[in-house]
Amino acid sequence: PGDVCVIHAGVYRETVALPRSGEPGKPIRLLAAGDGPVVVSGLEPLALDWQVRDGLWVGATTKPPVQLFFDGQMAREAHTPNGVQGDLMDRPCFHAEKGTGYNGITCSKLPEGDYAGGYVLIWRGGAWTNATVKIKDYTPGKSLTFETPFAPHGDKYHQGDAFKPKAGNRFLLLGSPAALDAPGEWLAEPAAGRILFVPPAGKKPGDLAFETKARDYTLVLKGRTHIQIEGIRFHGGVMALTEASH
Repeated sequence: PGDVCVIHAGVYRETVALPRSGEPGKPIRLLAAGDGPVVVSGLEPLALDWQVRDGLWVGATTKPPVQLFFDGQMAREAHTPNGVQGDLMDRPCFHAEKGTGYNGITCSKLPEGDYAGGYVLIWRGGAWTNATVKIKDYTPGKSLTFETPFAPHGDKYHQGDAFKPKAGNRFLLLGSPAALDAPGEWLAEPAAGRILFVPPAGKKPGDLAFETKARDYTLVLKGRTHIQIEGIRFHGGVMALTEASH
């Protein structure tokens, strides 16, 4: 308790976990030295030999990343409809129409392209939960069917099936090459041993620095108290702060 750790500028690719707590009036302090940015990162550099094909960058890899980052920002998995680039909270959706049910979705707005084999993320039924389902068949402007239909659900808390897909439910399409239609999107194709990336306008291989998710946590302070952290940026990972205070 009372110790001060001064950290100089740099990118530290590790998880910071404190083995003990501070005390009232004697906090443990982690401070940036002030000689430049201090970043604790959950990422590792990813070097790929990118090939340019039809506007896409194609990189061979035997182990596709769980998440892909470029120049410090997270690439979004291929999906449609698209939100504003760089804003992960902006997520437009399609809306299911009459005829939607356990076996699939009816929607006159389904875009052109072959989305069979990809996935649909749907906020089904009462729309307080969502589910991701593989697409079996796909007809643009009409409908899609689920590879595994939803089973009817009933419980004592609801009248009818509160989870049955229905008209009005929001959904989006993802995980298909057809959805690679916006800068900053990417798609892993493990069977082909490659990843696909849509570069920002005017960029060429070598212009961007890529990283891959390597650690879930950048900071672990579970149950710790009286800890002070100043001037340090945590990037590409989660902070575990369960029962932490002060």
